[in-house]
Amino acid sequence: MTGRLWSADQPPSSNDERVSQNADIVIAIMGVTGAGKSSFIASVTGRKDIQVGHDLYSETSEVKAYHFSHKSINYVLADTPGFDDSSMSNEEVTRKILQWLELSYRSGIRLNGIIYIHDIRKPRVQGSAYKNMRLFNQLCGEGALENVILATSFWDQVTESVGAQRELELKTSKDFWANMVAKGSEVVRLEADRSFRLEILERIAAKNKVDLLVQKETVLQKKKPEDTTLGQILKSRSSEIREFEEIVEREKQAEKARLQERLEEGQKVHEKDMEQLRTEWNISQRQAQQSERHAKKEHKRNMQEDRRQMRQEQREIRDSLLQMQGKQRWYRELHMVTALWLLLATSLIGNVIADALNGTPASINYAMFSVVWTWLALLIGLASYSLESFPLVIVLFWDTLATIFDFCAAVDFAAELGIYSCSDDVYAQTL
Repeated sequence: MTGRLWSADQPPSSNDERVSQNADIVIAIMGVTGAGKSSFIASVTGRKDIQVGHDLYSETSEVKAYHFSHKSINYVLADTPGFDDSSMSNEEVTRKILQWLELSYRSGIRLNGIIYIHDIRKPRVQGSAYKNMRLFNQLCGEGALENVILATSFWDQVTESVGAQRELELKTSKDFWANMVAKGSEVVRLEADRSFRLEILERIAAKNKVDLLVQKETVLQKKKPEDTTLGQILKSRSSEIREFEEIVEREKQAEKARLQERLEEGQKVHEKDMEQLRTEWNISQRQAQQSERHAKKEHKRNMQEDRRQMRQEQREIRDSLLQMQGKQRWYRELHMVTALWLLLATSLIGNVIADALNGTPASINYAMFSVVWTWLALLIGLASYSLESFPLVIVLFWDTLATIFDFCAAVDFAAELGIYSCSDDVYAQTL
């Protein structure tokens, strides 16, 4: 049979198929969001249309009833919203469960028991879990705890040692399950096997129906929900929440003031740092300007020194050129004198050749050779004036040999002519 919503504003009627008969076994499934409530119902009923959450968001926001039969016994499993819900506070979840319990009780529907499922994967029990268990205790009352089964789920996702340690903490801590276990509640490990889960339902089916404390107070004692023990706790928690919110608001304002003060202090420090940076920047700018002026002056001095050195080098080069030009003029004049002497020597050779029959032919030949060599040396020297790349060694070579040859020829002619001495009266008288 399809699960239907048992709404607080629409109580079940006797003609509605949602209403279980008093012979039906009615079991409420409770626990925190994500503990495996919907998965448990889906596994025992074999239903495929039950939404099972796989994250932190709750898939159950209202109480839903699911009917199925097992061994000729009709069961009604009530899937309740989970504590620590992603969209509702625990107080709101508790009020929804309280309203459902009151309306169902007024309609003649009594519970056989409650299965509270806890996720054993939780590394430690959160602070909210203690408050949830306190609400759960006051919802049931001590007289109904014998019909409560505390089931731990997801054992396949923890090691045996870790799971056993957490289970022992739950069973022995007075803040959690110790008092409930002492009053008759049973602790079981919720295995994945369907037959084992059906056995849990069978254990509850064997128990008598039970009236929860909150049902007695609202229906039998005709208390308003807010006047019940559970309502007083909710009211106290609401007051605590308001006080906590006020404390949080005061702390938030104080923190805001502290942050504002820190911000202002930080702003002052920032402004001081910026002022220091501006001062350092101005100093660095002045230093940069001074360095630039000094560099310009240094550059100017270097340029002036370079120009002075260039002028000095130019003067030295000009003086060198003048000296070279003077030497060249001297060489040219020397070569002109040499040319005149060669002309004279050449003309004298003509006279010598005329007397060759009475003289020595070897001396004449040597004299002619010397004259020709000297003419060539003169021509080479003149050519060196117009050709700057002309080798100076060649000029010196020809000039040196010409000087030697001319000197030897002069000695030879003096000897041949007998005029090697000015006291030679014989030669002088022959002239």
